[in-house]
Amino acid sequence: MGRDEEIEKLIGTAKAAYMSNTKWKKLFEAAETFGEPLGAVKWKFLWCDIAMEHPLDVLGLLESARFIDSLPAPYAELKEIHWIYIPEFHSNPQSDKKRSLPDIHNNLALFSEHLAGFGSFPVFFDRGGIKIKGYDF
Repeated sequence: MGRDEEIEKLIGTAKAAYMSNTKWKKLFEAAETFGEPLGAVKWKFLWCDIAMEHPLDVLGLLESARFIDSLPAPYAELKEIHWIYIPEFHSNPQSDKKRSLPDIHNNLALFSEHLAGFGSFPVFFDRGGIKIKGYDF
């Protein structure tokens, strides 16, 4: 069985599927038009056990419903996104052992309000951040 068939089989076992290709694109559009960068965003794909960090401004990296040869997941389809997590606070990338800087705040209340202008999304508050789910298993 190929990867595409395995993904389809896994999707078929989901208790709930929340997002369509259009909804994912609207989420990415909302992120790009938000006006503040959202840092330390974690992406979890169905075919990977770990989450990876990548910004949400990915509209330019899409070809139809698939990523181009680029991060966060070269050639992956949007339906392969399990969830995206945006923390309320994240480490300052300029911080190091010699110069500790305060954590950076992702304004999730303002982003959630902005996101509501693009439609209804499966936003779940989860351990100091929000998670937008593609599926529940």
